[in-house]
Amino acid sequence: MFAKFLLALPITFCALTSHGAIPYAPKVVEIFNPAAGRDPNLARLTVRAASDNSTPGERITVGGITLCSRNECVKAYTANKSIDLTDTRDGKASDLIDLQVPLMPIESIHFDSIAGDKTLQGEIHLDNALELKKDLEGGEILVLVTPGAANGRAVYVPTQAVGLMFSSQRESVYYSPKVATSARVRLNTRLDVPRGATNRAQIFSVAVHDTGDSLPMVDIYPPIDLAVPASVTSRRIVRMKPGQTRSMGDQDASSGEETVPISRTGVVRMSNPSEGVPAPASSPGKVSAAAATDQCIGFLHDSATAIGSSLSATGSVYLKGCETASPFVHIAVANNSDGRERLMLRYNKVGSSSQLNLLPIENLSGNSQISLNGFTWVGDSGIGAGHGNVRGFVQYNEDVLGSNRVNGGTDGAYDGNKLVFLIQPLIPARWKEGSQPPLWTTGSEGVTYPYAVVSSSTSILKNGNCSGDSTSNQWSAIGTTPGNRLIFISSTSSGSTSAADLCAVFQALGANFAIRLDGSTAAGMTIDGIRKNPITGAASFIYGPSRYIAYALAMIYPVGTPGPTPVIEPPTIVNPPKDPCKINPAACARGAGSS
Repeated sequence: MFAKFLLALPITFCALTSHGAIPYAPKVVEIFNPAAGRDPNLARLTVRAASDNSTPGERITVGGITLCSRNECVKAYTANKSIDLTDTRDGKASDLIDLQVPLMPIESIHFDSIAGDKTLQGEIHLDNALELKKDLEGGEILVLVTPGAANGRAVYVPTQAVGLMFSSQRESVYYSPKVATSARVRLNTRLDVPRGATNRAQIFSVAVHDTGDSLPMVDIYPPIDLAVPASVTSRRIVRMKPGQTRSMGDQDASSGEETVPISRTGVVRMSNPSEGVPAPASSPGKVSAAAATDQCIGFLHDSATAIGSSLSATGSVYLKGCETASPFVHIAVANNSDGRERLMLRYNKVGSSSQLNLLPIENLSGNSQISLNGFTWVGDSGIGAGHGNVRGFVQYNEDVLGSNRVNGGTDGAYDGNKLVFLIQPLIPARWKEGSQPPLWTTGSEGVTYPYAVVSSSTSILKNGNCSGDSTSNQWSAIGTTPGNRLIFISSTSSGSTSAADLCAVFQALGANFAIRLDGSTAAGMTIDGIRKNPITGAASFIYGPSRYIAYALAMIYPVGTPGPTPVIEPPTIVNPPKDPCKINPAACARGAGSS
């Protein structure tokens, strides 16, 4: 089950030239109550204000606030709320109001005119409506204000404003083009945006993820070009010692900082700044799939010996050389002949039925070195906790979760042909195609417990032959080798690839069979329980960092606790020192003659 979502970029407002009447009689709405639970017919909307320059204003008073769409208006009363107006130098803004409003497109915002000095009044109209949609938690509006005058009174009036989708799992950094902003966010990370980086007010929604590397991954939304470069600075993450409980982002002041300059917001992987950024083609025209993966394939071939020796440590190894080169994927290899670990299906059943509770992959990866999302399901979309019936053949021991039915699960008409694999500990995988069970029987065909069965509608590699499927997306995939290794692949957070592109990767690792699993926001991989590719960008406002999925394929230690999974990285390229005599031959000649 995969889907792509097109969500609106931030909404810019412009000030109305005159104070017009509110177009519709407003309906009074309630202040947001976090204890009340989420109403699917309402959205949370927060309005904040900040001085539009580097001189914060004094204490100001705000009366009623009305928000209008093209067809209706809603109003909230603030009881003449007083606020200390701040500026955006630290990415903060002053709270005006936090509401629950109907699912509507906000087109204008109106501040009541109230008696007294230093009051906020006036109105601004949206150039494009801020859409408050069902699958979103809500939205937020930043209003920049400046001192003005009205009827001989000193007041404050709006000059600019911007709206953006909201997610409680992300952090908002508020920005005025007239103010240099330095905002601290999660995991000892700082976003520095100089003056003039944009020409309008901006909300930067920031998510900082621990992906198991020495530095975090930072996702800054919306992705926009900056007129003046900004920068992201993070402190190195200090991992807990073996045997201690791991705490997300444990750090100390001696661990050092790294700074990455950015001219465009988006995904910034501090450990690998070029991840997901395709290398420029050497000549115009489309680069072939084979040519595009040369750097990745070269790394895999060069790592053959290291893979073998690393597998002896814990039975699994993680390969990092294809995250910054096409096809932009995370890769892990496990030795199915290693008796310490085995492939298991991780899932949570709804009672005694074949229906499954949907869970994030992190919840399905306990005591695993590698976990990967499975194939698709029919049911709830995975925005949160829900249920689903898995598609295709899915079985763990005698527990049949899917028997290739049209609507998933184990009931109804049989679906089309699938490529299916069966895996048992210590024994090379078996593969076959079929549409109706049983494909294998225990006992008579040498199938013994424990075993797992998984299928897919799309092959990547079949009997050594590559698929021609060119559907590009974020994908997860799994394959096997005749030498009894398992290969796990999942796209990076900003990567995109196809079955045809992935085939060369599997072949370079010796696979003869491989299938594509679920993709887009469902694609996920964990190494030692830490997700490598959290959801980023617009989709994260719907799903958060992880979509809820039906099941995972995981390399589990049934007895004991696995040590840290070995990591193979590409060699660091060190440029040779420059020869000063080639740079300035005359200076070298003078030096030689003076002795």
